Amino acid sequence: MGRTGIAMVGAEGRAPRASGLRRGLAVTCLALLALAGNLGGLGILFRVDWLFGSIASLLAARLLGPTAGGTVALVGSLSTWSRWGHPWAIIIFTLEAVWVGRLARRAGGNVVVADFAFWLLLGAPLVALFYAGVLGLEGRDTLLIVLKQCSNGLFNALLASILATLTPVGRLLGVPRRRPAMADVVFQATAFMVLVPTLLHLVQSSRHGWFEREVAVADRMDDLARRVEADLEALLARHQAAVGSLAEAAARHGVGPSSALVAVAASTARANPDLHNVYVADAFARTVVFHPPLNAEGRPTVGLDFSDRPYVQAMARTHQPVISEVFVGRGGVRTAIVTLGAPVLDDLGMLRGFAVGALDLGRLRGHLHRLRERGDDAIDVTLIDGSGRVVA
Repeated sequence: MGRTGIAMVGAEGRAPRASGLRRGLAVTCLALLALAGNLGGLGILFRVDWLFGSIASLLAARLLGPTAGGTVALVGSLSTWSRWGHPWAIIIFTLEAVWVGRLARRAGGNVVVADFAFWLLLGAPLVALFYAGVLGLEGRDTLLIVLKQCSNGLFNALLASILATLTPVGRLLGVPRRRPAMADVVFQATAFMVLVPTLLHLVQSSRHGWFEREVAVADRMDDLARRVEADLEALLARHQAAVGSLAEAAARHGVGPSSALVAVAASTARANPDLHNVYVADAFARTVVFHPPLNAEGRPTVGLDFSDRPYVQAMARTHQPVISEVFVGRGGVRTAIVTLGAPVLDDLGMLRGFAVGALDLGRLRGHLHRLRERGDDAIDVTLIDGSGRVVA
């Protein structure tokens, strides 16, 4: 009798441990399924995705209770932080599973009804609060997210309900399976026939509306790009012509520190305030005339050697005007600049020197800003050079 009693106590002591282990394994498997379902979401619009992870979390909430459902939802929704760039979906999806786990028991196990109550009373207001109030989305975009989240949640709740009542998945998780009532089957079939066509129509209409918005934005951007291009071409052509006139003056007066050439450089700078400075250099790229004569540090600007500059080397090789890439100045200014250069050629086409003007990118930014204000100030304009560096 003593041995039998000991054996019985030991068996009874091991049973809860096995049950707890099976429950923990079930929660782990469902959490991995929820994570996979959210990672493999279906993109329906730009940064608007249809996720499937809550099927597993709502199934856990229905069969294993609110704590298990909340745990599965928390783990599964972690991927939304990197996917959407904010943590608010984690809070909403976790609350959904906990809510459904608690309310489904009172609603006779009806996950869809419990989930509908969540989105109506708590989920939709939280989405509106986080997306409009915290993230600052516009009203139409917030409404789109609210409709998507609600419909996505209800669809997943319906699938979770079908899996819980019409499949043996509960038995695999260690939960005894009960025969589904006819009312539950009719409800699920009716909900499926109503919800699926509605969701398909919602996705199709949303895609169509978003496509129209994308086309409208693209048209505005194309129009702005054409205006920016025309404005910048005119701006660069005007300053390039001024530098070219300086090169012609240097060819007439000679590449040297003459008073006439100094006067031409000064007048060129005054007539073109978008230029930081202008200068004339000899054939060895050493400056002989520079306006202003002193840089921002108070040092003389005549006698500087720019022979290592790529734009100087390009003019020496091609004898053609050039527009440089963005680089940091080291002579007249110490900021990022773009230079416009023209070679100084004699009557025989021999290279005698260079005329160069440094474009003030700050003033160029002002040109872009004014141009945008005349068009659509909701679009940011970034001008980049051939190497991908930001000009303005």
